[in-house]
Amino acid sequence: MQRIAMIDIGSNSARLVINHIYENHSYNMVYNQKETLRLSQKIDAQGELTAEGVKSTIGTLNNFAHMCKLFKTDKILAVCTAAIRNAANSENVLEQIKEHTDMQVQVLTGEQEAYYSFLGAVNSLDIEDALFFDLGGGSLELILVKSRKIVFAESIPLGAVNVTEKFAVNSKNNQEASKEFQRMYDFLLAEIGKILWLQDIELPLVGIGGTTRTLTKILQRRSKYNYHKLHNYSFEQSYFQEFFEALKRSTRLQRYKIPGLSNDRVDIILAGVSIIDVLFKVTAGKKMITSGYGVRDGLFYEYYFSVFQEPNHILTDVLQHSVKIMQNLYHVDVEHAARVTLFADKMFAAWFALHRLPKNYAKILKVASLLHDVGISINYYNHEQHSAYLIESIQLFGLSHYEQIMSAVVACWHGGVVAGYFKNHIYRNFLQEEDWVIAKKLAAILAIAENLDYSQIGIIDDIFAQFSLDKNALILVSLKEHKIKPTMELIQVRKLNSWFKKEFGVELMVGVN
Repeated sequence: MQRIAMIDIGSNSARLVINHIYENHSYNMVYNQKETLRLSQKIDAQGELTAEGVKSTIGTLNNFAHMCKLFKTDKILAVCTAAIRNAANSENVLEQIKEHTDMQVQVLTGEQEAYYSFLGAVNSLDIEDALFFDLGGGSLELILVKSRKIVFAESIPLGAVNVTEKFAVNSKNNQEASKEFQRMYDFLLAEIGKILWLQDIELPLVGIGGTTRTLTKILQRRSKYNYHKLHNYSFEQSYFQEFFEALKRSTRLQRYKIPGLSNDRVDIILAGVSIIDVLFKVTAGKKMITSGYGVRDGLFYEYYFSVFQEPNHILTDVLQHSVKIMQNLYHVDVEHAARVTLFADKMFAAWFALHRLPKNYAKILKVASLLHDVGISINYYNHEQHSAYLIESIQLFGLSHYEQIMSAVVACWHGGVVAGYFKNHIYRNFLQEEDWVIAKKLAAILAIAENLDYSQIGIIDDIFAQFSLDKNALILVSLKEHKIKPTMELIQVRKLNSWFKKEFGVELMVGVN
């Protein structure tokens, strides 16, 4: 059992995250704190971080150190990025930090920053090829990824804060602001356009950092998107362009009224979003995916995988790892869950003629099967609804938001359809009528699978599922049998016949091979 603190001192803000690692190798976040520093705006004419900047950084780190003591952290991984890295007095700043906080802070190079950003994002997204970018206050890290591996990586000194400082795009005079904006945009296009490997790669963008998260909040509010998860939210370039055009026409005062835009980002949002627009143009990208995970998470993954002796720090199956962590975290009976998942998967495959659903629904059924009992960690009674809440709420990497919501519904109904539970607008706004129909079918399959392991001791080892067209009936046969007869399993499954017939229009038959 360990508690690991990650501290990231960026050009715009400093963040502290504390993760708890349990004895069963599961982990979760137990504390998160952010402080706005704006270090990029505290660089003097000589290129040095000002006394004010040093003082505010030390004060924030002392605060972080205090929280680390309260949470009894075992290790602190502290890094700083562009603002301190590029400051002429960076060595002196680090010495003062060490003297006043007793904290050893590592200065990340641009390449290291890009790597940790990539590591945090790639281990939380199921994506093979993309342009990952981490847009901070003082730098832009660009990472071209193919087959989940870095092909090219580069760091350039363009960030939301220092670009804002360079160009007076917040002028009150609209005409002057328009001219200054065009100067800024042309500058960004020229600088980013120099990177030849970015040209017309036509890959999705994966955005990391505060500007990306803020943009995502704004776009979600504009579209009345009621599932307030930022991570793995995706949007088309055309939708982004609509907002960008509106943002360009807005005054600084009007930006204070944009839903989702915090006051401390009003003055830097235009520069930040302009950088994203240039990336769309240069790469010919048509889609962007938001990553809520970056440098701090990359630091954690590197430590976590090293401790548990996994030399490859890049997950090949993000969803499998994520589900395993959740099972361990909530003490799921993994053997029972594995049997239920095996049975459900076999039935889904064998009964395609009945449901006609694409393969991604097999993934939804699999997640619901593996986590259908996770709610028991809250209370056995109504654990189906507790499972739905947890599946909806926890970070399940490798699923789209739609897939996560559907998995929650299917898990909730494995004990029977309870439509009233989903009056919540998150579900109602997310799912169409046909989705509820599909969820009932998947839930019926999950219910059969769970009852085939009703005793939860594995009396039935395996099943054979078949759809017989000539008899208009479904035949389910258990292949292997222990010394104990599966009496209760067969009784419980047969009780589901009326539900099954209602959803699929055929009889459910079950017997022992």
